[in-house]
Amino acid sequence: TVQVTGDNSLLQQVVPALGVGQTYLSLRAHGYTIGARRSDDVPVVWGNTSNDLDIVPATPISALYADFQLGLNFAGVMFTRDCNIDGTPDLAQIEATPTLDCNGDLRIDSCETGVSTIESSTVSPFSSASTVTVTAGDLPNAVGDVTVEVEVKADLGSPGEYLTLTFNGQVIDYIFLQGGANCPASFQKETIFLPSAMFNSMLDEGSATFVLSASTLVSVTECPTSAAKTSFNYLYDSADCNDNGTPDSCELASGLIADINLDGIPDTCQLTPIGDLDGDRMGDVAWFNPASRQFSVWFMSGLTRTAGGLLTETCPTGFDFGGIGDLDGDGRSDIVLRNLTTGAVKALLLAGTVVVESGTVTGVVPQEYRLLGVFDLDHDGNDDILWKSGTTGKVYGWLMHGLIKLASGEIGPTTGLTYLGAGDLDGDGDADLLWRNTSNVVSGWLLNGLTIQAQGDISGAGPVFSDWAPSGLGDMDGDGKADLLWRNTSTGQLNAWFMNGLTKNSGGTITSAVGLGYNLAALVDLDGDSKSDIVWRNTASGDVNGWLMDGLTKRSGAFIRGASLDWRIINP
Repeated sequence: TVQVTGDNSLLQQVVPALGVGQTYLSLRAHGYTIGARRSDDVPVVWGNTSNDLDIVPATPISALYADFQLGLNFAGVMFTRDCNIDGTPDLAQIEATPTLDCNGDLRIDSCETGVSTIESSTVSPFSSASTVTVTAGDLPNAVGDVTVEVEVKADLGSPGEYLTLTFNGQVIDYIFLQGGANCPASFQKETIFLPSAMFNSMLDEGSATFVLSASTLVSVTECPTSAAKTSFNYLYDSADCNDNGTPDSCELASGLIADINLDGIPDTCQLTPIGDLDGDRMGDVAWFNPASRQFSVWFMSGLTRTAGGLLTETCPTGFDFGGIGDLDGDGRSDIVLRNLTTGAVKALLLAGTVVVESGTVTGVVPQEYRLLGVFDLDHDGNDDILWKSGTTGKVYGWLMHGLIKLASGEIGPTTGLTYLGAGDLDGDGDADLLWRNTSNVVSGWLLNGLTIQAQGDISGAGPVFSDWAPSGLGDMDGDGKADLLWRNTSTGQLNAWFMNGLTKNSGGTITSAVGLGYNLAALVDLDGDSKSDIVWRNTASGDVNGWLMDGLTKRSGAFIRGASLDWRIINP
């Protein structure tokens, strides 16, 4: 019980009643106010409460009441974290079991996301008279690139109409200097990758402010429905990108997971999906129409086409589609074109549907050369171009940096070998090549730039006869190493080999239920989980379906959208 004596003319004697089974555990007084801690961990204040002292702050989510104090006309309540909502303070659990906090930040590891995502509100209308601001304080340092996304629909279709993005008062990018649309119906998206070192050095005592503004020619009059928004996100040192309950930093320190480039992020979490065109780390579906010479994109999020449209440039006369890959290392795929008559090679550097730069790559390639694909051969983040001579059978590589060919050379001869595909078989960041010989034996080349580091027959695998055709290479199990899919040309059965360098670790059947009326059109990580998913296309109707995969298992599948048969999917 609580009893009050003395001058209690200000209602200090009116002690709030307790509920059934409740007691008061502690008592404090200051000035004309009295407070007590109730047995259900609720502080109760009475007496002179004219300053709303009796209104106790709500307990935050995932927190427990810890203590309270009274001052002159004010009160304070302290809470402690209980992130797993088990009724025990996190600090008490960590003290009892230190392994719950492997990185020593006084937070239970399994509760930490390690991801900061800050979004602005949508500003509408948007013009030179308005700005979009996204700001946050008390931010930790970033591990890996900071992704800044700008979405806008505005008057951006003419020269001199562009956007400026600043970070803590410094200009970091000019957006839509070219390629902007004049008042489009849907948002245009631009993604900027800010290196962590730059972001961390520019943080202002843990605060970050990004401001998006428009040039003076961007008018509301020409686009009354204009709008803009922006956001940024990044991983920090408590990140658990592989979602196993242990911070990546702890796993890296113990050597349990690989970090070849020593940037503090597990390699399996850092791979940019092949075919990502808008930089959101989810693969998209790219299209080419040979008749109209147009390119188109479906921007994907799982099995949903979220947006899309035609590229701002078409395929020039005399050129044809050659390959797709990230030539400039910005996390977005680009398109390689070739002219079979002149031997010229041209590239379109993309940002979503916008061709931000296009031009001819130095060098002439005779018609008898086949463009095998666009892959990163030297682990520099820029995809390179692979060629194979139809006369000599020799394979050559062009090491690229955007539109610039940095180096080129012969990789090796392929006498008696048929090309199966390319992918990073050993997880070292360099693409490797797979072949099948006339005896139906599968072999591989492990590459380091233009050099074959190792080669040989695939161990753990027998001959694969001609009724089985390669259906693509992709990382089906999320281990950072490309796996090989086979499809039976008579039955439609789809099998997978899980690879580790020149070894087939295991394998099995994915499905026997998809008939030959469907082609496996692409292997794309549609949902950004670092595992390749399957895109099917009906050869009669053009309908596109997707399967979200986990190894040999289809987690889910759905119809995505129809497309006329004059369009073909060009993902690798």
